[in-house]
Amino acid sequence: MRVPSKHTPSGVRWLRRFAIATVLAALPLASAVARMTEAPRSFALQDKSLDAVQRKTLPSVDPARLLAEDEMRAKAVGAPQPLRFAVNAGVTYDTGGSGTWHKLPDGLLWRLRIHTPGATNHNLGFTRYDMTPGAKLWIYDPAGKHVEGAYTAKDRSQHGRLWTPMIEGDEVVVELFVPNGAAQPKLTLGAVNQGYRDFAAKNWDKQGSCNNDVVCPVAAGWGQQIRTVARYVIGGTSLCSGQLVNNTSYDFKPYFLSANHCGVTTANDDTLVFYWQFHSPTCGALSGGSLAINQTGATYRASYAPSDFLLVELNAPPVAGSNPYFSGWDISGTAPAATVGIHHPSGDEKAISFNNNAVTSTAYLSNTVSATANHWRVDAWESGTTEGGSSGSCLWGASSKRCIGQLHGGYASCSAPTTSDWYGKLSVSWNGGGTPSTRLKDWLDPTNTGVIGIDGDPHVTTLDGVRYDFQGAGEYTVLRDPAGVEIQARQTPIATSFNPGADPYSGLATCVSLNSAVAARVGKYRVTYQPNLSGQPDPKGLQLRIDGRLVSLGTGIDLGNGGSISPTSAPGGIRVSFPEKYNLQVTPGWWASEGKWYLNIGVTRKPADGAGGAGDAEAPLGGIGAPLAAQSWLPPLPDGSSLGPRPAALGDRYEHLYKKFGEAWRVSNANTLFDYAPGTSTDTFTLKSWPNENPPCNLTGQVPVKPLSREIAVQECAIVRDERMRGNCVFDVMITGERGFAQTYARTQETQGKAKAQAEAARGGASK
Repeated sequence: MRVPSKHTPSGVRWLRRFAIATVLAALPLASAVARMTEAPRSFALQDKSLDAVQRKTLPSVDPARLLAEDEMRAKAVGAPQPLRFAVNAGVTYDTGGSGTWHKLPDGLLWRLRIHTPGATNHNLGFTRYDMTPGAKLWIYDPAGKHVEGAYTAKDRSQHGRLWTPMIEGDEVVVELFVPNGAAQPKLTLGAVNQGYRDFAAKNWDKQGSCNNDVVCPVAAGWGQQIRTVARYVIGGTSLCSGQLVNNTSYDFKPYFLSANHCGVTTANDDTLVFYWQFHSPTCGALSGGSLAINQTGATYRASYAPSDFLLVELNAPPVAGSNPYFSGWDISGTAPAATVGIHHPSGDEKAISFNNNAVTSTAYLSNTVSATANHWRVDAWESGTTEGGSSGSCLWGASSKRCIGQLHGGYASCSAPTTSDWYGKLSVSWNGGGTPSTRLKDWLDPTNTGVIGIDGDPHVTTLDGVRYDFQGAGEYTVLRDPAGVEIQARQTPIATSFNPGADPYSGLATCVSLNSAVAARVGKYRVTYQPNLSGQPDPKGLQLRIDGRLVSLGTGIDLGNGGSISPTSAPGGIRVSFPEKYNLQVTPGWWASEGKWYLNIGVTRKPADGAGGAGDAEAPLGGIGAPLAAQSWLPPLPDGSSLGPRPAALGDRYEHLYKKFGEAWRVSNANTLFDYAPGTSTDTFTLKSWPNENPPCNLTGQVPVKPLSREIAVQECAIVRDERMRGNCVFDVMITGERGFAQTYARTQETQGKAKAQAEAARGGASK
């Protein structure tokens, strides 16, 4: 028995949100220089030799013996543990009794070499870390290829210590520089941790071959959740997986969810070292990742043994290069029909696993179903697995892409593919033991909103998958790519007599709009798909124009250089393929009682060969559907600047979203791509006062539409299989009373499925 220390496209609210899904390209490897913010002082010396520096040689380590010992310990303990990868040498050094001092013209230089025969890596714990202003500390390998530092007084933890990342190899150099005039630092190196698992090479102790690299096509659509997961080290000797999680204030507070059995407490929380973007550079390698993007230190917040959760808060925001995502979560206690896990098996490069069956509610390591149990049981993984080191990683609903629990343990492995894993329920952890230190609710819902689920970095759905409501009136840039792509959409306001409440992300309960026309720059052509220009929409269909000329689509139009327009299986549906890297899908619906067309608009990136979900190193994008700006609740403004975190006051949020951000991306007469009847322009469709910040949602000359009950809306939308899309369908049918939205969602779902299947076939069936 191993007790480990162990896709569905996002739904689209077409009436309320644009949705832009993505297949993300693999990130390049980070530099091996790692966290070096300044070169060590000794690197500027004429004599760079380390021969004169004292070298402490410790007793050798035997990786094979220690790995066998770990296997025996796991069996004997009978309870999950974090994965051990290093042992403490049990030595103590300081600048007074160890190392070598050198007098330099500008200060004093102290260095110490530590060598462990057989070690694969070292990491260090300074149990006393009293640095003085101006003093700087580094650690590096003897060749100077992997450098961490400079560390200064500001890196002192809440317990007066510093724990470092690992340096690969059997020797590590410690360097301290004290400039002239600075007081002598007080440092005690109280933990020298000798690694015996080799994370730098592909060898016999690496993760199992059945795992899926997160840069493989199978991971397409999971780029955000992949970015949220990190490997972290506890006390320099053991490790687990975990992830950043969002909170209802959407303030980017760096809460990190993992497993209680990983052993983090208020006494050792500052020893945690987090490694971001540790994944294979190529699909199928299961190795070759970089540990360069790292940070040290966290503060314990809460844990609860029955559901095995742990929550810490990073002592600093995620470091540059980490490209963080704050995962959404679901505490409803509802079992998803399929689930996904993302984790670091054996502490190695990040992997993704797929379970195609509904999870069941059981006790830990039990198969007996009970609605009141505190764990989710994954019966078996259809693709991938988990291993020691995967502990603490989230289980996400395949449709909602929200975390429902974190890995406690189980029996799954590449050699036992039909065995189960168990995840502690977030729905149980929410109230936990009833106190702030034993439950999640105080931290993830700090203002006690009472919501039972939120999405991650909240987006429209944007190109990186964040969802937010945008209810404008007029024409807006949805996506602008520096390569020359631009997509614009027209939003038409709707008078309603019913408002279902605030959008979970923005907190605003504004009026609503629908998409009624779309325009795009496709290579050298301008393409529009909109109601006829007379002002009286024709129920027989929309009009397709290329450079202002009305055209018939027929079986399709070749625009050259990979650009094309083709019909979809939905009545009136079109698919626009851009020469650059995007596909645009439009599914129209006719609202007979209102005499209006409405459009479901979706944009996807064309999958590149080998593209997976690990990240995106593209040029910055713009538009209301662009990825969020760094540390901002909204995408960037046209000049590349951001509006920053979400304001606390609702009035300020409304001002940000509609008066600053929305107006910045409103189409002008100078840059519009649409076609207009004589005497009309983009101004004809613009109503800058919309949406009202608060209901009523009245429009001059319009009778408010009549809503339907939620029960009827649920019945109408039962034909929509995707969970998120079905929820959006229910909202739209309920607020507008238009049952036809359900059919349009179903057609959108069908054409998305066919497009996905065609893309998979083109890639040789690699995606799942």
